[in-house]
Parts: sequence; structure tokens; C-alpha cells
Amino acid sequence: MFGFKKPLDDLDDAIPQRELAVPPPMTPPLQAMPAPTPPTRSIQPTPLAAPRGTEIAADTRILGDIKADSGLSVAGEVRGNIEADGVITVQESATIKGDVHGTDVVVRGKVEGQVIASAKLTISTTGLVVGDIEVRSLLIEDGGTLQGQCRMGATRSEATAATPPPIEASNANYADEDISQFLPDLASGE
Repeated sequence: MFGFKKPLDDLDDAIPQRELAVPPPMTPPLQAMPAPTPPTRSIQPTPLAAPRGTEIAADTRILGDIKADSGLSVAGEVRGNIEADGVITVQESATIKGDVHGTDVVVRGKVEGQVIASAKLTISTTGLVVGDIEVRSLLIEDGGTLQGQCRMGATRSEATAATPPPIEASNANYADEDISQFLPDLASGE
């Protein structure tokens, strides 16, 4: 106000102002981040979705033959023959009275008839087969029952295709022929 300076103001004039270097903020040095490692797993081809096939429910009763182009699961009752180009599964609640023909057959219920499996027949602990079977491979779990004969190896249709034709027998009459030429001469001591 009256031309007087404040003492601190004099100080500012007397000391030259220097700019101080401000250090940069402390940050950790940048490090290269390791690449994320993929989870370890075995690489297997993705299986193709198999056709679901036909399911016969436990409350269903079929009188007649069944032919399926894919798999078949039976939980009800069937009185007739079953043929499928896939896996036939006879559930615990199922009863089949007829022949069963399939690629693989799994019996958990009851089958009364011939079973032909071109690949494998499995009779589980609750399974019962009353009849003859023709299979390439057979597994009977502890408790499973087979009451019939088993033929393993090629199925009848495969064996028939591989069987050579029979040799025709001739009706030649050998009574008129002289067979002495084939017999040793007893007089000469041979």
C-alpha cells in the first residue's frame, strides 16, 4: 500500500528462480509379457454326430417285425424279429420274442430268440438271452445269462459267402475196370 514490499517478496527477487527437474513418476520397467500357454489336452478328432436312431419306449408293445437303417433302442415289448444296421440296445425293461440281427447288440433285458451280431454282442449283468447266438465278439458280464449255443467268428451270412461251392461227385462205375494195375504184385514179393 505505501510502496513497501513484503519481506518475502524481496527474497523472491534476490534468489534467482531455477526450475527444478521433476523426476518422472516411479513405474516399474516394462517387461515382455509371456505368451499365454494353451491348456494341455490330447488332440483327438471330433467324432461325427451319430444318428440317434429309433427308440421304443417302455410303455410300447409292438407285434411285428422291425427293420431300422440306424441304431435301435428297445425299452418296451417286441413280438417279432428285429434287424438294424447299427447298434441294437435291449434295455432292462425290454422283452423281445423274436430274432435280433444287428452290427452290435447290447442286451440288458430279455431276448427269446436267435441273436446275430456282425461285430459284438454284450450281455450285461441284467441281460438274459434264451436262444442261439452268432457273433464275431462276445462279452458276458458277471450276472449275464446265455441259455443256448454260441457260434463265434464269421456270422452265417459271411460264412456262406466265403464257402467254396461243393465239389460234384461223379457216378462212375469202377466195377468194370481192371484195378489190378494199381495193386502190388504179391507173387514178385513187392
